[in-house]
Amino acid sequence: MIAEQSGPSAPGGSSLFTGAVWATLNAGLSVAFPLLLFVFFARVVPPAQLGVAAAALAALELIKALGPQGLYEALLQGEARLEEQQAATGLLLAAGAAGAALFVILTFAASGVWSELRGMRGAVALLAPKVLFDLLLLQPQAALARRAAFRPLAARVMIANLLAAIVGVGVALGVEPFWGLIGAYLAQSVFLFLFTAAWSRAFARPVWAPAVLRPMARQAGLASAVRLAGAANNYLDQVLLALFVPASSLARFNLGKRIEATLVTAQAAFSGVLFQPAFAAGDPQQRAQVIRRGRALLTAACGLPTAVFAANAEPLITLVFGARWAPAAIPAVLLAVGGAGNR
Repeated sequence: MIAEQSGPSAPGGSSLFTGAVWATLNAGLSVAFPLLLFVFFARVVPPAQLGVAAAALAALELIKALGPQGLYEALLQGEARLEEQQAATGLLLAAGAAGAALFVILTFAASGVWSELRGMRGAVALLAPKVLFDLLLLQPQAALARRAAFRPLAARVMIANLLAAIVGVGVALGVEPFWGLIGAYLAQSVFLFLFTAAWSRAFARPVWAPAVLRPMARQAGLASAVRLAGAANNYLDQVLLALFVPASSLARFNLGKRIEATLVTAQAAFSGVLFQPAFAAGDPQQRAQVIRRGRALLTAACGLPTAVFAANAEPLITLVFGARWAPAAIPAVLLAVGGAGNR
């Protein structure tokens, strides 16, 4: 049942300050938890296994991007009626289930030609529900963003990341490191969906009614196309590289992508917690003010760390990840500079 039916309220000056505080905290922890988790797994999981996981996760993100993710932007605009939210959840549920099934099929098909995947395909296939939970997340997340609910938007990510890290490390130490890696990624999606649905109190019962969504089809389609292009830009290279290089080499390239993703994640955290609620408020003057302040925050948060890392990449990577990751220094610098430039 949906509790939220009122339109978005424009965040005022104090709300902007509160949003900036939560966005900064969320950005820091959204970067720190995944990076620290990767540092742990980089030391306990062989590079070849990490390379397989990197290719699988990249393929999963591309499959997810084929879904109607643009419904999120469409639901942010105006007052989303109950029937529209139920129809959106129904479509996201169907797309998520189809995407999860496609991921499993492709995993087992690829294991027939990729020997390094063959012994890990069972564990990799367990990532499939991520597609479903990540797509279902969009409807209640839009409800939180429409309310400019800065604290829940940030807190749900922080708590989900922390619990996912606990699950992943626990499974790695108690069962097997690679299973812990898979468990951490899956747990993050599950916890994030559950906390978002609980905090929003707005998760709509899924109803199959695509006709109800027709008025927002154009906006949702365009937004989905933008998201698909972004996913291709971020993940297609890893899928293609998996066709030509050993999994261990792909893992070192993926470490560079992790450094890049650290900066992109920080920027995305500001977007989800601060920028999107302000844009949903529909006040052009307010939007301009948020953009100016946001660019200043992003420059301070991303520009300086990138410069420090670029000047000391190899010793930093060796110190943090271990000597076997030293060859990743050059691609890491190039990708980090590119990630910082995305702002």
